[in-house]
Formats: sequence, C-alpha cells, structure tokens
Amino acid sequence: MKRNTRWGVALLALVLACTMIVSVWVMPAMAAAPAEKLSDETGRQSAEITLSDGTKTGVVWSEIMISGSTYGENRAVNMVEFDLSNTHLSMEVLNSGTYMVDVKTLDKAALDYNAANDGQTVLAAVNGDLWMTAVHSGSSVSTKVLKVPRGVLILDGEIWASQQVDQENLGATNAEKGAPAGTKAAFGVTSANQPLVGSPDIRISMEVNGKTVKADGLNRLPALNALIVYNHRVNDTNYALKDAYEVELEVDDTSAFKAGGELSAKVVAIYKPGAATRPAIEKNTIVLTARGNRVADLQNNFKVGDTVTFKTEMTDRMGRSELWQDVQEAIGGHMEPIIDGRLAVANGDTTAYPTSFVGYRDDGSVVLCSVTSTLDGSRAALRFKDGYKFCSEMGFNSVFYLDGGGSTTFITLEEGSYTVRNKCSDGAPRAVINGIAVVWNQDKVCDKQGSLSYIKTAVDMSAIPATYMDGALISELVGGPNAVSYCYDGDMKAFRMTTSTQTNDAYASLDFGTLAPASADTYKYIVFKVKNKFRMRIVIKFKNNKRARMLFEEMLREYSKKSAGKIAVSVDINPSST
Repeated sequence: MKRNTRWGVALLALVLACTMIVSVWVMPAMAAAPAEKLSDETGRQSAEITLSDGTKTGVVWSEIMISGSTYGENRAVNMVEFDLSNTHLSMEVLNSGTYMVDVKTLDKAALDYNAANDGQTVLAAVNGDLWMTAVHSGSSVSTKVLKVPRGVLILDGEIWASQQVDQENLGATNAEKGAPAGTKAAFGVTSANQPLVGSPDIRISMEVNGKTVKADGLNRLPALNALIVYNHRVNDTNYALKDAYEVELEVDDTSAFKAGGELSAKVVAIYKPGAATRPAIEKNTIVLTARGNRVADLQNNFKVGDTVTFKTEMTDRMGRSELWQDVQEAIGGHMEPIIDGRLAVANGDTTAYPTSFVGYRDDGSVVLCSVTSTLDGSRAALRFKDGYKFCSEMGFNSVFYLDGGGSTTFITLEEGSYTVRNKCSDGAPRAVINGIAVVWNQDKVCDKQGSLSYIKTAVDMSAIPATYMDGALISELVGGPNAVSYCYDGDMKAFRMTTSTQTNDAYASLDFGTLAPASADTYKYIVFKVKNKFRMRIVIKFKNNKRARMLFEEMLREYSKKSAGKIAVSVDINPSST
C-alpha cells in the first residue's frame, strides 16, 4: 500500500476458485506454556529468591545457557518468574532519581528504592525504557540534552511522561529525522495486581475562557510545532529555546497528572519569544511551552490571571482502556514479538543484540528476562529475527522489548546485595534512566489479585466461519514491518494499514512467512475493504493455477476501472510461491 495516512473508500470482493491457494494465512495455536527446554539449551540453574530472614518469596530466578545454530553461540538467558496472585509481591518502576531525566545503574537504583520505601525490598529487576539522546535533543530542539523516556512512565498512579510525539523527530540527526514516532508498547500493573501489556495513549487538554486547547504531550522534548506541558517531574530546569512562547501556571498543591484526573491552575506569567528569563519548574508549577505553529494556541488563549482546567485522558490502543485507567506503575518499550498469543511485529533484522523483555504468560504469571552473550564485552546476543521464536519458546502470551545493547542489565537480590547476572556489553553496568522490578512488600498491596479474564490465548481457528476471513480477524493475525501499523476500524468495519509518509519505500508489506496457508476450499472468498486516498497497488499470488488467474485478472481489471485508477491490481503466478 502506498504511503497511506489519509483515507478514501473502496471495497474489493475477491471471489476465489476452489483449486487455488491464496496469500492469506492463518496462525497455528501457540503453546500456552514454556518449552521444557529451549532450542540449543546446554544447561540451566534455578533458585528461589529469599529475604535475609529466610522468607521465601515465590520469585524464581533461572539462568539458561544456549549455544547452537538457532540463537547463536555462547548466549545466556537470565529470567525471573513470579505470580502476582501473591499480593506480597508488586511491580515497581525504578526511576533513577527525583527527576525522570536522571540516570543511575540498576543495582544502585534498587538500593535507593529500598532505602526510600520502608517495608519494601527489590527482589529482581531489568533495565527499562529507551530514552531521548543528543540525536533527538540537539541544539535545534533544546538548550541541552533532555533525556526523557520514549514511552509512557507512571509511578504510584501519577503520570510522569506521555508517549513520544512525532514532532520530536523533526530535528533528529539520525535516520529517524522526519519520521513518525509510531506507537509504543508499555507494561503496566493495576492496583489489583493485574499485569497489562498495552499501548496507552495519554492526552492532556486545557479548558480556558470557554475554549479547549489540546497539548501534544506531557514532559516531552520542546520540539518545533509542539505544545508541551511540563511539571516538576521532568526537572527544575527549563530547556526551551529562545523562540518558545511559554505560559507559567501555579497550582495549589502539586502538579501531579493522573488518568481521568483534573487540575486547576492560574496563569501567573507569560514569557514571549526572546525573553531574557524562563520560568523555573517547581512542585506547584506547570509550564506550557509552544514553538512554531503551536505558538498561536498559547498567544491567543492565555493571559495572566486566567484559570485553566487540565484534563487527562488515557486510552489503550489494544482495547483495554478501562484497566489502564487503574494502572499504578507503567514503563514503556518498543517492538512486541507477541501480543495475545499471536505474532505481533515481525522483524527480519539479523543483527545479534543484547535484549531485555517484560511480559506475561497465559496464566498471568510475569516474566522479566534478558538475553546476552556469555563473553565479556560482547554485543552479540539475540537476533531480532529470532524474537518471535524465542518468546514463543519462553511461553509468553504478551511481551515486548525494553532497551537493549549496553543498557541491558539484569539484577537479583543475593544475601542482602544485588548481583548483576548478565555480562554487560559495555564491560560494566550502564547508568540507565529507569527499570522495572519485582518487589517484596511486608504488607499486602491488595486483598486479592483482580480478574485475568482479559488475557487472551491464541485464536481457536475452529471457531472461525468456514466461508470468509474478515478484516477484524486479519488485523489480529498479521504481523508486519515496524514502519507499518495495523488496526481494525470498527466504525467503518475495515482493516486499516498505515505507513509512514516519510519512508523511502513507497510500499508496505505483510509478513506471513511463519504462518500456514489457507486453502480456497475452506475460504470461498476474501473481502478487502480499503480506505485510501493515495494510489495503491495490490498483488495477488496464485500457486500454479493459470485458469484461476485468467478469471481473476478479468474481474480485477473491471474493478480497477471503477476505482478511477486509484487502485492498481496485478496478479502473479509463481509455482514456487506459497
């Protein structure tokens, strides 16, 4: 599909001859439990983590050695497995300091967490989200590098940061320059100890003088053409360039943002572009920063003395918005190999890279893990192309990658101190922006764990009608490149595929390589419902069936005429294609 970000409407019904095989595939059911032995496994050790007084926690650490052709030579998998139905356990974000821009080694962050939280002890942790670096936060964006996480960040129910926004890539100096930020995955835990993998979308709006002004993000980079809300969680330092228009507001208590919450604040100062000073960001301060085409939204709607009401809304692109409203801790990440028991994002990159994961299995048990080399200083570890297979063998129902490379760090509690279990590719643990930990609580965190009925297992193909596969089903089953997002539009009842308008590749593809073919004997027809304003090309491949191809081509030519040239359809016959 060609660079599709806006939609027109078209409907294509493809009637299939019963003797052919078409390029629509269904996924076999995935194992609901971890493999007894990973591919190329050469050894394993496991131990339950206990407190210094001998208390057993139910958190089991394992180290699995693997070496062979499947995942590569000299690899080590470190993981902890635990069940949050034990409500003495909780999952906590280990932020590296008072501000979210601070960095610290994971073992130091764990010790600091214990010291600050009486009755709680970190049992194990893995490094967390990626963060913005100098390639995003350069001199054209901010006065100095602002190391904010890429995904959402929530601690104790308070939103510290919303997800990365597109404008942050406008001034990037790497390959991301001008590209959309894309959706981000996140792991969260509710007040009832329910683990979630989702894609939360946090939006802040401001009501002032009878008008509503929408912000682009909370505690993000002060990027061009963006309006960003800042509070004390980012830092007490202002990072805005001189071309920024800023509004300073004061709140009565603290400027904490929570899902579904409201804050009332009063405008106390305006800072126009070129101002000699900038507002400081304190606990009772909110600062609005706008640049480029968003300046007018502040300039035209805010004046000193105005009362402003901030409203925060959080939804989940994966459909669990109600649960995400109750998330108490959340950390972001990127690619999701498996969501709800199915292939989610396919990545064919063959680069071997130290990796960290967080996710849960069908029964709701949580797994934190890392894959690294067993050799000192080596960056070789798990290939992205092997991510789906690896996570399948691990028994994940839903899982995504955390930051990798030199950031990959896995620690466990051992005799009152923390042991770094993996070989760090930097030679020593890297200071990171945050991490995610399993924590023992002296007092229970809740009476009992909430329902886990939302955790879906792999699709039961026997329940699918034998006559068709609709867009909703296809959107659940397919995986594709990172530059492409897929969803099902319930209002239009259409399968939607969106590609970057900035990509050098004008086409998007679906990767069905690991799935099994669907026979036309079973699926008599397929309906493609496409909403598209740009020219699109559809290629249908047949397996060695010339007569079916000829009939099909005639039908497609007629349809192409009716589409006024907006859809070009071709048919390819290739005996080797599946």
